[in-house]
Amino acid sequence: MDDTTRLEADILVGNAAISADVDAVSLDDQSKHFARCFVAGKYDDVVDSTFIRTILKLDTDTPPGDLDSLSQYLLQLSGRDDQFKMFLVAVSSLQLFVQLNWLGPEGRQDARRALPLSHDQVIDRLKSNDETVYDLARGLEYLLLAKVILVDHAGCLTSLKSVPWWSVRCCRVHQTLLSELSPEIYERCKAFEEDDKLSDVSPALRALFCVEYSLVMLQYNESNLAKKYSNEAKLKLGLEVEIAGALGTRTRFQEQAIAQVTLSVSLAPHPACDRSHIDDLFDLPSGLTPQDSTIQDDTVLNTVKFANPDDNRLPDLRPMQQALILALCYDALKTNPRYGLSDEVALPYVYATLSQPTAWVVQVAALSVRSRLETESRRKVERSLAQFETLIDVIARPDPPAAARAPLFYAVRCQPKWVLQKEMASVLMKLGCVASALDIFEQLQLWEDVIRCSTVLGRKAKAEKLIRELLDVRETPSLWCHLGDILNDTQFYERAWRLSECRSARAQRSLGYHHMKRGDQSTAIEHFQKSVEVNPLQYSVWFSLGCSAIQQQRYEIAVKSFQWCVKLDHDHFDAWNNLSMAFVRLKQKEKAHRALKEALRCDYENWRIWENYLLVSTDTGRIEEAMLAYHRLLDLKKTYVDLDVLRVFVKAMSGEYKSASGKPMTSCRQKLLELFGRTTSSSPGDSEAWLLYADLRGSGVTGDRVEDEKALACLQKSYRIALQAEGWDRHPDGVSTMMTQLLGLSAAYVTVARASESETDRTRLLSSAKLALRSLHTKVNKLDFVNDCPELLEHLDRVQLQLESVTALLQSN
Repeated sequence: MDDTTRLEADILVGNAAISADVDAVSLDDQSKHFARCFVAGKYDDVVDSTFIRTILKLDTDTPPGDLDSLSQYLLQLSGRDDQFKMFLVAVSSLQLFVQLNWLGPEGRQDARRALPLSHDQVIDRLKSNDETVYDLARGLEYLLLAKVILVDHAGCLTSLKSVPWWSVRCCRVHQTLLSELSPEIYERCKAFEEDDKLSDVSPALRALFCVEYSLVMLQYNESNLAKKYSNEAKLKLGLEVEIAGALGTRTRFQEQAIAQVTLSVSLAPHPACDRSHIDDLFDLPSGLTPQDSTIQDDTVLNTVKFANPDDNRLPDLRPMQQALILALCYDALKTNPRYGLSDEVALPYVYATLSQPTAWVVQVAALSVRSRLETESRRKVERSLAQFETLIDVIARPDPPAAARAPLFYAVRCQPKWVLQKEMASVLMKLGCVASALDIFEQLQLWEDVIRCSTVLGRKAKAEKLIRELLDVRETPSLWCHLGDILNDTQFYERAWRLSECRSARAQRSLGYHHMKRGDQSTAIEHFQKSVEVNPLQYSVWFSLGCSAIQQQRYEIAVKSFQWCVKLDHDHFDAWNNLSMAFVRLKQKEKAHRALKEALRCDYENWRIWENYLLVSTDTGRIEEAMLAYHRLLDLKKTYVDLDVLRVFVKAMSGEYKSASGKPMTSCRQKLLELFGRTTSSSPGDSEAWLLYADLRGSGVTGDRVEDEKALACLQKSYRIALQAEGWDRHPDGVSTMMTQLLGLSAAYVTVARASESETDRTRLLSSAKLALRSLHTKVNKLDFVNDCPELLEHLDRVQLQLESVTALLQSN
């Protein structure tokens, strides 16, 4: 690695102790000065330098206009020194923006105009898919300057290898300012993955990139890609992480330790990059880490107390390894199946990170995740609120300096200050302090939350007045949509659509939901389709579109909608389940079967998905998979009977069906007997289930003594249950079914009696058959409607003949 490349690496990680001798690098003095300023956290010295101000013509009396001069300069760049200086201006602008909104200290800002544009022009240029950035973010011109250089004109900085990496970082920051996922930014980030040219960097630097890029992909719900890069990072850093269980207690007075979720972390003996490589690259300055708030409760412990402390003992972790563990926490929250345990699975990652506070930004990120997860806990919500307040305060403090806060910022998911304030206000709402939350939301101009609080407080008129006053100052599509939300009036959504020149996905989405709630699914479909045409990265809209399409029986639209859903969130079981339903309606059952397999992967405990899987597997001839599904339903529901499916199983054993693979199903007979055994033991009062069980065993007339005796036992139970049921003797069909069942039972009695070697057993069996036949014959004869039903008279004659036959056998025994 040459000195210039090493310098780029130091700039990437924000290394305050530049390992390369800057004076020895073949760059001009100004480039070296910019490099020193950057790693020292003096970003404004670079951004406010004469070099960039001259290019932007900021020191002239020219009124705000455009960035043509900057674009012309970038297109004419040729020298390595000028490229390096422009690169350092861009990354310093990005870091200064991050410092002002994420990291602090807030320091001096906006001392002089940074771009020859007005504030409204800056916001307009940062739009993506007609989504505007958060208006109150500080120093938006710095982000725009970084975007113009690192993203729009990245091809002009050909002599620097790290420009694509910084371009992805800039895109990630830009996306954070938007309320919706941007397809334009997503395509830029995805294109970088397809053209990954950072495979030849040092292992430690490659690990950093992998952690950062996995977070970018998680932001766009690309969980598979995120896992690919996080797994590579684990390999490079020699980190082995897995969820484990250990005995422990959560409360002060708990006497018996029970199973708790913990994290097992170990270091590989020979990682791709050893600890010295990590330490050399990430020479992080020491500084104060944010205070970890404690739980003010007399019952709950701050952390789980394990019976064996070694169960929760961690090796000495470097900040980069902690950042990776935190990235795995985000992945667990995003991709963990919906069992209601995702928080329990994610918290051990957070506790592992917080147990060894080192890097300032990693600690901040870990504390913010824990605070967010604890908002749902009644005993921990107050700590969550206190921790949010601490994090907001620590950003404004002068210590530690910017150079100590910036390293590893892109390797964690740190929240901007206004998001922390928003989450704190949300906690206040949960605690019942709605008025206090409303004040914070109004200061942050988060109008959707303002409307929500105003509705709770009965102040919708005040919210309407506030929105109208803002509209008098400046009309925007989002404000018109907010007014539509307050007044529940579609004309304001339509006005937002026109104002945006048909580019507001929010307006069409709101119109779609409005009509969907009123049952007008056809109109809702039209609006949802327009919304996703503008921005296809809207999971909730695709899902609603699919649901409306199913109700309208427009299954092709439903399939497309749910396919987009699973593309955006591959682990959402509802989308996979609904996709299978649409495939079934289109008679594409093979595709439905594959979709249900994915649904089960996402939620293995959902009995409704297993039931759908049972039915589709049965329809497609996958009898073995259907039996597995039936067993799983019995595990989940304890009692479950589907007679239609059981009939198919029995017919399959008789040779009427073949499996999907074409092989006969008789090989599965023993497994099916086990399934019927479970079914009848869990639902012993189902007559039809016992009858099918008897059919599976040959109905007692096979000639196999053991099988016939077992089948007879099933027939006896089935007949006894059916006879005791109410209502069978009130209509001809019920009577006919009962007599048919009795004839089968009597035939089994006779078969088993003939095979018996004991005269006593033969007499007992034939006597039971005679008693049952005589009893039913007498009861049916007394029914008023028998003489009017020729079919019943025919059945009655058959019963009489069988009675006479059994009587004759009994007399000859």
